[in-house]
Parts: sequence; C-alpha cells; structure tokens
Amino acid sequence: MIGNRLKEEILEKIKKGIWKPGERVPSERDLALEKKLARATVNRVLKELEEEGFLINVKGKGRFVRDLRERQRTMTVGVVFWDFAHSVHPVAVEILKGLEEVFAKEGYRLLVYTARNAPSQQPSKRAVFKVVPVERIDGLILCAQELPNEDIEKAANLIPMVGINLDSSLRIPLVLVDYALAGYTAVEYLISQGRRRIALINAWETFPIARNLLEGYRLGLVRAGINYSSSLVRTGYYDFDSGYLLMKTLLEERPDGVICGDDFIAIGTIKAIKDAGMRVPEDVAVVGCNDLVVAEMVEPSLTTFHIDFYSIGIESAKMLLPLLEGREPEERVIYIKPTLVVRKSA
Repeated sequence: MIGNRLKEEILEKIKKGIWKPGERVPSERDLALEKKLARATVNRVLKELEEEGFLINVKGKGRFVRDLRERQRTMTVGVVFWDFAHSVHPVAVEILKGLEEVFAKEGYRLLVYTARNAPSQQPSKRAVFKVVPVERIDGLILCAQELPNEDIEKAANLIPMVGINLDSSLRIPLVLVDYALAGYTAVEYLISQGRRRIALINAWETFPIARNLLEGYRLGLVRAGINYSSSLVRTGYYDFDSGYLLMKTLLEERPDGVICGDDFIAIGTIKAIKDAGMRVPEDVAVVGCNDLVVAEMVEPSLTTFHIDFYSIGIESAKMLLPLLEGREPEERVIYIKPTLVVRKSA
C-alpha cells in the first residue's frame, strides 16, 4: 500500500532514537515533497502514527514524537479476556490467582477487561485500543485469543504487554501451552488402548490453542498410519452444551475414541454417549483437556491433560515486571507442557 514505506521509515527513526521524544517531526508538506508523495497519503500515515501512540499533534505547533515514558504510573495491570464467560472460566480464575500472587507483592492491582464481542463475530479493528484505556494501566496481560494480530502488535508499541496462549507468531512476550503436544499425545494414548476411529471435538480455529490441538491430532494420526478425516472433527465453544450437541452429530460416524479441547466439552460428550445407550470407555473412550476440578467428579472420572494455569499466571507476571521497568524479560517465549492424567474415561 502507498505510504507503508514512509511509515516504516518514520518508525525506524523513532525506535532508533534518530527522532527523539519531544522532537518536532517534519510537516506534511515537507515530507510530501521529500518523498514525492501526495499530501493526503502523508496525512494518513501521520494520523495512523498518532493513533498508535508514536506521535502527538499539538494544535498550532505541529506533530511531535511522543515520549512513551511520560505517562504517570498507576500501579495497575490490565488483564483482557475475550468475553465474560472466558473471564470466569476455571482456567481464567487460576491464571488470575497466579497473576495476583506476583503483582500484589509488587504493589500492583489487577483490572479485568473483556473484548465484548460475541465469539462468532469478527472483532472490530483497533479492538485493543477500544477495550483498554491505556492511560489507566501500566501494563497488560492479554488472554483474548481472537483479537487481530496486527492490532495486538500496535498496542504493544504503546504499552508493555505479555500474551497468554496467543498466536505464536506475535512479536510480543508470550506464555504458551503446548496444545499440539496434547493432541499428539492423546492420539498416541488412545491408539495404545486399541482405538482407531478417533474423533476431535474442538473450539473454532479462530482460537490459536484450537489450531494447535488440531495440528497435534492430525500429526498423531499420520504418524500412526491413520488417514485424517474431517468427518470426525467438530468445532464449537468451550462448554458442556457444545460437547453434548456435537457428540450427538458424531455418533453416526461411530468413533471409538474422542479427544476434547476442554473438560467441559468432554463432560458434555460423555453425557451424549450415555444418552445414546453406549458406555464410556468400553464403547467410546473420552479424553479431555485442562484437568479442571470437575474432571474427578464426573462418572467415569475423566482422563485429561493437567495444565498448571496458576503457574502460567505467575510466569506471565514475572515476564511483565521487567517490561514495566523498561527492561527485557529473560525469556521472550515460555512453553508449558501438558501432562496426561489417566483416569477411567479412557
């Protein structure tokens, strides 16, 4: 797109300190003449850089390089989930406990935000800026997986940020659960139990962790010499109803094993199997993900993957703390390995 090169040049000058904080930038007219671009193009680029927090427009004086260090500390860290349901999910609660454990000791408080878009809707452009008032927080823990990558990286230029289970290609510090390993290990385990028609009930592929689980599932099948079939894959939401309804649609495919992207999905899956007059695990084995408290309460108790979300909260907080002080964390990406816990459902 015309103007992209100009934007990249300006960003490079700002990031390398060639244009220093508080310094007046060349006018639209001067930049247009120098770069042989239309003034409208230059105006668009400069306005974008204002919106992204790199420049500030002072009426009657021109545009200046913004000093991102000038904001007054609020001793507040924001935590963004996709919607309210995600923010009260047991996984989110454990993450918040871990975050609070670290930040409270350092004098920070937490504020929880939601992206406020229904899961099936396309998120609005510039969503991070709309959801979080960056002037009220010092840093951000981002757990909302469906926000656009471009928007996340723009927001990271404005405020220190750590992502949890976001897209691994993002150029921000990340704490990631290796759900691909979970998918692969689940297939491997079910095959060791004599299962061959292994289905997957997952979340939509707009969730990075759902894409990773699917990737591991497919790889596990290929390594075992079993053809991948999309007819054995269903996608929905991370809840009981999705598990129940989607498993009912899978019954005609006659799977003998089912991998579920979440324990609530797995519990709904078990209910659908039982309602169809079949037995778990004798007829269909079920494996869940996340090892929630309910995994031991369902009958039969759920074979699932234990993931220490409390520790994920702690690691994310420890990663953000140096960023709040203007330093780089020791690690930019931390991977958390899930552990298979064998119970009675598989």
